[in-house]
Amino acid sequence: MLGCLGSANTSGESIEGTTMKRVLMACSAAALLLSGSVASATATAPNPGPVLYARAITWTCEAESPVAFGVGIARTRVQARQRALLECAARTPYGMVCVITTCSKEDDDEG
Repeated sequence: MLGCLGSANTSGESIEGTTMKRVLMACSAAALLLSGSVASATATAPNPGPVLYARAITWTCEAESPVAFGVGIARTRVQARQRALLECAARTPYGMVCVITTCSKEDDDEG
């Protein structure tokens, strides 16, 4: 493209007459080809279709020991159980065991 903007002649002579017309025609053709290829590439792009929204699902699990409890809330059941057990274990003295008592799934259907 730089050749289209500046002189194509490197020997110091000026470009006149038919040579200038050829350079302009070549630059025009190159610009037309480039713009056509970009337009055809965007025109043939596949349509992604309608946007689908995922519902938010959260799991809530509770864990208990003889002296403490823990609650875990997460997107997956496994993570909610782990959080509940870790919370319970942090409050429970050494030698006692925490046990999962409940786990429930909640769908966020608002909206």
